Parts: sequence; structure tokens; C-alpha cells
Amino acid sequence: MIISVCSRCKPLKEGLCRQKFVIDELKAGLAIDVQVQEVRCLAACDQPISVGISELGKASYLFGDITSQEHVSALVEFVGQYQKSKNGWTNSNERPKALRSKTVARIPGSLLQNSKDSSLT
Repeated sequence: MIISVCSRCKPLKEGLCRQKFVIDELKAGLAIDVQVQEVRCLAACDQPISVGISELGKASYLFGDITSQEHVSALVEFVGQYQKSKNGWTNSNERPKALRSKTVARIPGSLLQNSKDSSLT
């Protein structure tokens, strides 16, 4: 699993959490097998700080407007749900309450993980 945190997002107000805080809190709260990386841009500039969550064969998520400890804690909780899910798919009411209004996008996972698994070849 990879969690990507936008390095270019600038909080809209002073005093809101910054990327380093988000990354440090995620790393501290997550299992070792989760990779947290800083990326140049996630194209959610109007909703800083943006965080993407993805894993091969699962739905991917983009969350925006991550501005507080509560939001970061909700991300950690969501990652636990995501890891337990076979396909990563969750409905809004299944996600932690603090993230429900923060979902920018949910992208379905690929049905074709590799050409060997494809029934189309």
C-alpha cells in the first residue's frame, strides 16, 4: 500500500497542519508495510493538503482538505479498514466521519492485474 501526500499544497489558513506533520503522524500510526511518500502534486490544489491512498488491485482514494489532527487520525483509521477490504471499496457512510466530506475521488481498482489473469487475451 502506498500513501501519497502532496508536497506542494499550501494550507489556506495559518495554523493548519503541514505536510511534514501529516507524514510524520501517518508513519507513526501505521504498520511498517505501508509506504508513505511525498509527491510533487495530486491535482487537488483547491483542497490542501491532499492525500492519496492506493494499492494494486484495489480502489484508490484521494482525500483533500486534510487540516487537523482529527483528519490525520481518521486517515489512519481508514487505512485499517482499507487493508481489511478485499477490493478497497467503501461507501461514504463506512468511512470515518471526519473523512466523509474530505473525499475528492474514489477510483475503481483495475480488473486486470496482469495479462496472465485477463480473460480478454
